[in-house]
Amino acid sequence: MNTLSKLLFVSFLGLGCASTQVGRSPVADMRGDVVVSGPSIKAVVVGPADLHVYAAFKGGEMYTASAVAGHDGDCTSAHTNARALEADRITVMHVAAGQVACLATPNARGYELLWHAHVPESRAITVAAASWTRSDAQ
Repeated sequence: MNTLSKLLFVSFLGLGCASTQVGRSPVADMRGDVVVSGPSIKAVVVGPADLHVYAAFKGGEMYTASAVAGHDGDCTSAHTNARALEADRITVMHVAAGQVACLATPNARGYELLWHAHVPESRAITVAAASWTRSDAQ
């Protein structure tokens, strides 16, 4: 193989491995867990976020409250959208901007919650293609 062919081969190999992230959010998904022993109230994630939670046992409750500091203390204020968590089910909830998602566990035993959240796309992505032809009609 001559030098030019080798150079072209390496160039195409490098370009062929490149990928694009069109339509994907630059913000990574967030994941975590909340482990408590005994009755407690915990902040899970501050919005805006779309949240998926999973618990192996019933006994927990998810709700949203106004986010002031983004900590557990925000969850003791008035709250809305309370949802009892069912065993072995994924619960989906939207946490608006200025809200915090909270977990309340009234049981004396331990409780573990697994969660996954991502920031919803706040603006629409517009893809447009245009073509025009210049005519020099004289």
